[in-house]
Amino acid sequence: MDTREKKFGMTLVEVMAVLAITSILAVVSWSVLVGAKKPVNLENACNQVVGSINKARTYALSGKNSAVGSPVVISSGAANSNTYSISGIATPENFSLPRDVTFQTVFACSFAVPSGNKSGVGAVNCADFTIASNGASRTVHITDFYAKCD
Repeated sequence: MDTREKKFGMTLVEVMAVLAITSILAVVSWSVLVGAKKPVNLENACNQVVGSINKARTYALSGKNSAVGSPVVISSGAANSNTYSISGIATPENFSLPRDVTFQTVFACSFAVPSGNKSGVGAVNCADFTIASNGASRTVHITDFYAKCD
């Protein structure tokens, strides 16, 4: 007959195995969460730019913030930059995209006051353009009536 007492608890090997499994799960979870944040930044940036384009068009249609004959212009600073502005209104507005999101090309679009019709600015056409972040990209389409992300 076995006369040894049973002791309850965990051995050092069992504790180390649990810690190793927990560490692996934490690393995998962290990488998934960090990877999921990047497309969200790009989506938010695209929606921000679309909202600003529609805002510039609304300024032109209202005619309240600029003089008739001088267009409301929205333009990016340069290719691979993350800044853009709305000018031709009483108080020009400057915007920044998240740090890791950039314009792939220069874009500029003007909206006539008070019709809201779009046209190019100088040598830059009021055309579709792309924003990108860490290999992913979104295209902004500017139509005669609205702007949208694709």
